[in-house]
Amino acid sequence: MTNLSTPTLALRPHNRSRTKSRSFLVEALLLLVFLSASVAVILQVFVAAGTLSRDAHALSVSEHLAVNALERFQASPTKEFGVSYFTEQGEALPGPFTATFAVNVESTPEDTAAGTLVNAVVTVTDLRATAAGQAPYQISSARYLSRSEGGTP
Repeated sequence: MTNLSTPTLALRPHNRSRTKSRSFLVEALLLLVFLSASVAVILQVFVAAGTLSRDAHALSVSEHLAVNALERFQASPTKEFGVSYFTEQGEALPGPFTATFAVNVESTPEDTAAGTLVNAVVTVTDLRATAAGQAPYQISSARYLSRSEGGTP
């Protein structure tokens, strides 16, 4: 008479090792999915931080360039300035080919009874961000010229 339980007992240790290896494989796959998701989230955070940093730097340089242009306007309000081009660090360039920023100073004189009020609008455009639809940085000022300073009524 043969005992049928003997082969079943012989297969049990083999089934246990197979179950252990399957559970290890499932656990490893779950760990891999979790780590992949964590890396994806962390990368998005770093990319967003880098973008914010570049935008903050561009705004800082734009503000610096606009204030410098207004100071030049205040020193000589009757001069025509036109468009100037600058690098990412704010250094002046002769043309727009490698420029990062364009600074435009538009002045409009307004005659008054005792002289001339010259209004100026300075627009700093980030040439890299113009295609993305980012609005330029603008600042305005005015300077009054009396008749003795060259202002005409």
